[in-house]
Amino acid sequence: MKLKLKANPGGQFYFPKTIRDEWGNELELVPNLKSGVIYPAGTPAREVLKSLEVIRADFEHRAELEEKASEKQETSK
Repeated sequence: MKLKLKANPGGQFYFPKTIRDEWGNELELVPNLKSGVIYPAGTPAREVLKSLEVIRADFEHRAELEEKASEKQETSK
């Protein structure tokens, strides 16, 4: 699943109701320069890491598909 979040003019981000219902009203964010992890407050680190393994596998698959599409475009030129 991929969600696009936009800030309102006041700089606040809206999370869809399904996410708020599942995660609650208190979240934690651990950012770095290019990405971050948002999770329900109080979630044990090990659980966050397990979830990140699933997300990482999904990103690996997306990267492979993007590379194949790029190669296909280059060969068709």
